[in-house]
Amino acid sequence: PTTLKKDWVLKAAAKNKHVLCDKPLAGNFEDAKEMIDACAKAGVQFMDNTMMMHNDRMQQIKEVLADCESFGSVKTVVSSFSIPFGNDSAWAQSNVRMNASTEPLGCLGDLGWYNVRLSLWAFDYEEPEEVSCHYLEQTDDGVPIANFAILRYSGGRSATFDNSFKSSLRQWAEVVGEKRTVSMDDFVVTKVKDSATFSVAEGSIGELAETFPVNIKQQGSIAGCVQHARLPKRMAELVTGGSVDPLWPRISLQTQKVLIALHESGKSQGAWVKVAGK
Repeated sequence: PTTLKKDWVLKAAAKNKHVLCDKPLAGNFEDAKEMIDACAKAGVQFMDNTMMMHNDRMQQIKEVLADCESFGSVKTVVSSFSIPFGNDSAWAQSNVRMNASTEPLGCLGDLGWYNVRLSLWAFDYEEPEEVSCHYLEQTDDGVPIANFAILRYSGGRSATFDNSFKSSLRQWAEVVGEKRTVSMDDFVVTKVKDSATFSVAEGSIGELAETFPVNIKQQGSIAGCVQHARLPKRMAELVTGGSVDPLWPRISLQTQKVLIALHESGKSQGAWVKVAGK
């Protein structure tokens, strides 16, 4: 459970143990920073358990986004991640994700973490200027069950996403450029264990605007990459190699920072909360 992670991470760092931590890191930003600072002070690797980051698909898509001539600059990221288990009364009553004492961030922390990370990644880890989040449904003790969120960037750019514990399982994402769009329908956990796909499309307008054809410019397919295995392998390589990669703790803390700003907004009925420079 999220509320227990800090103590264990601090104990591990004190014993000079490398840390692979599930998400979200903590119920607030301060605890997460203390955890990561403790690992940095001990000279040990900290990494969060965001499996999708270690899939080769991410690098292939990044190459598409970097082709400004064909793709244009990234304008918006739209994504969704939901699961239906909250409709089961037994699950809702017993699962730690629905309990404020164990997972105060609810669906935003458990599911929205992936949407936030994808959005940050697509914008090269630039932080949004401000964020807004609406909690559409909550438990009696305030745990979010469904949310809708907006990350506002400079220059008219944005990221939007929704999460729910009570909607059918969806995990799709689009990165929208000025000219083309990259799409995934399984951006968190792949449909097939050792393969992943994505598509790059360019829309058009047919004669008399009677049709809006979509032209598939690239159909990406990645084989032989099991992201759940690639993550611990990468962690092990860092540990055995004797080096600490500062990227992983940095983006962990950045994701947590945006997540907590969204939580503050959700508790304030969607009020805009500043992020960049905070």
